Amino acid sequence: MLSYWAKQTSLLLFFGQIKNISSGKLYNEMSGSSDYLTVTGTAGSYTFQCPNTADYIAADTDYIWFDSLGTQRTVDESDLVSYDLPRTPVKYDNDTPYSIRWIAILKSSVTLTEIQTNKLEDSFELSLFWSGTSSDYGRTKGNRAGEQSVWSSYLDQTKSLLARMGTEPSTALKDLIDTTISDLISNDIWDYLVQFTKANIHNETDAKLN
Repeated sequence: MLSYWAKQTSLLLFFGQIKNISSGKLYNEMSGSSDYLTVTGTAGSYTFQCPNTADYIAADTDYIWFDSLGTQRTVDESDLVSYDLPRTPVKYDNDTPYSIRWIAILKSSVTLTEIQTNKLEDSFELSLFWSGTSSDYGRTKGNRAGEQSVWSSYLDQTKSLLARMGTEPSTALKDLIDTTISDLISNDIWDYLVQFTKANIHNETDAKLN
């Protein structure tokens, strides 16, 4: 089965086995490939970065490897096992500690057929609801409830702000916040605004001035 996926060059941009990490690199085992994921940390707490190239940015419509502005992200091992990523299928153990075995990235041009989806779910042992609906080819995972676990495509800056809010905003407001932050970053304004947070060093009362 491993050799099967390494030969699926029309489907996959990347395929690698965690056991083959060497010198901070997880090499792409796809036929004819020489690129790799950069790896730091140790098993159970690995972090990954994929190649910062146009092909990988285009393939990452999950916005897990890059944010919506194309800025490269560092991906935690927990990110890869906590979410059902449509474009980055990950094989990991069904029970704790949910060790990762394989990582793959689909090509941007690929739309999987039903047969291909079933084969992927079976061999990667993806969660029952990986594709959004219950599948006979998926697996029961100890870290999943009875539904798909969706990765948020919001910018990390948006996620950080939302995490600090006492009351979760509506989806419409969260979308607006994310769009606003995206526009501020794109127009080179965000970093200037961030400087105002240094007012906290002055004193708490003055830091709250509008």
